[in-house]
Amino acid sequence: NTVYNPLKYYNYLVGHNSRLDEVQAALLRIKLPLLDSYINARRERAAVYNKALQSTSLVLPVEGEGVHHTYYLYMVQSENREAVIKKLSDAGIATGVYYPIPIHLQKCYNNLGYKLGSLPNAEYLSHRTFAIPMFPEMTAEEQAYVIETLQTGE
Repeated sequence: NTVYNPLKYYNYLVGHNSRLDEVQAALLRIKLPLLDSYINARRERAAVYNKALQSTSLVLPVEGEGVHHTYYLYMVQSENREAVIKKLSDAGIATGVYYPIPIHLQKCYNNLGYKLGSLPNAEYLSHRTFAIPMFPEMTAEEQAYVIETLQTGE
């Protein structure tokens, strides 16, 4: 199960994270030359998800013409997000909900004057999107398990 901190996406102050210590820099120096291979591996796994999940009720990511998606996250949409997340969690599969409160409705941006309904697409997606496992080292067996769990009982 994912350790979920509900306060992670509730912003009271505008800030930034610009920490890069020596250990992170050393790892980056090793991993940066491998970036293209990591992206290609993610794209291969995304292609498997795209094909296998097209017959489910999930709304899958779209890659526009001339766009080269890196699939850092594989985000899907569901009208029944909480039920799908619970099903995956019960099967031992981690998911991620990002920005459950749209940025324009965060307390730190109150001064901009946005209200509920100001950006309806962002608000709609904040209640329906979540990420399923996606990483370059993901095995075919791990991915098949995620797919099978999403396909059963849909």
